[in-house]
Amino acid sequence: MAKKMNRRNFFRRLSLGLMLPLGLVSYISINKSRRQTLIQKVSIHESELINGLLFEGVLVSIQNEEIQFLSTQCSHLGCEIKTLKEGKLICPCHGSQFDLQGHVLKGPAAKKLSTLKFDYLAPDKIYLVDKSS
Repeated sequence: MAKKMNRRNFFRRLSLGLMLPLGLVSYISINKSRRQTLIQKVSIHESELINGLLFEGVLVSIQNEEIQFLSTQCSHLGCEIKTLKEGKLICPCHGSQFDLQGHVLKGPAAKKLSTLKFDYLAPDKIYLVDKSS
């Protein structure tokens, strides 16, 4: 004969049944954020610095011997810019255009591309660019 389940046992089983999937989702999201943190930094060797170089989500911008690194995420809706044509970066989603210093040449984007922070590792001659900045 089946045992009748009371309210307390019902909620105990329900909470145990929910804890496993929630724990799994939490574990997956924590590991995903750790992986993203690890890939947020891009290293570019000094010998590779060329004005207009697109490298793993980073644009190298050199003007008057000053080096800047810009995000290649469009300031309009965040689409990844991968096209450099005739000195202009062109967003594939809505056609915004930027110059090599990240200034808007054509909308719908209204803001320039984000400047990224970086560290220079002198002994290795490597720029370590933080894509999350």
